[in-house]
Amino acid sequence: MESLIWQPHAFPYEIVIVDDGSTDPDTLRTIGRCAEHAEVRVVHQEHSGHHSARNTGIDAASFSYVMQLDADDRLATSPELLKAGSYPDRAVKLLKTHQHLVFVHTMSRMIGDFEGLTISSYPCREELILRKQHVPTSIVYRRDDAIREGLYDPHVRKWGDWAFAVNLLTGRFREGPRTTSSASPAPFTNAASTRAHGGSPTPRCRSST
Repeated sequence: MESLIWQPHAFPYEIVIVDDGSTDPDTLRTIGRCAEHAEVRVVHQEHSGHHSARNTGIDAASFSYVMQLDADDRLATSPELLKAGSYPDRAVKLLKTHQHLVFVHTMSRMIGDFEGLTISSYPCREELILRKQHVPTSIVYRRDDAIREGLYDPHVRKWGDWAFAVNLLTGRFREGPRTTSSASPAPFTNAASTRAHGGSPTPRCRSST
């Protein structure tokens, strides 16, 4: 959450934290501390799984553009990377300017058991999305598109972020206009590498700008 607040935001933003029915005392204390920040809104729900938590965050978002992060992800805060603006701001500007763009993404730097950039899956062009079956969690997209295409499917147990992004692309394709995605070249997100090895941490944080 701190990495979101530390971004040099040009647009108004909010941070929506979804508590998916946690009973862990440490988690609940952390959520309570997060809620003390003016930018943060906490939404509680009965435990329903990570796709349901993502959908709850999208539904609760107040703004037109959404970016989501898992609890073990963080945005880059290096001043050198942020000279030209934050990843969320740059993504929103692209989506506002180019209506054919469905979502914007950036490379992730993995930390933990595996160290390095996930360059083999970037940039996420349509052909590579189909071949690699990978789209990062931290894409920035239009909230209306997500709601129109049915949000996350709770029955998809694996590659849920990929299936969600494919639905966004497919929905726009059915409407007829040219559709594509766009990449911010610098690695603006850090992700715990346990997810790359098949782990499935429960998402807690949603951010919209």
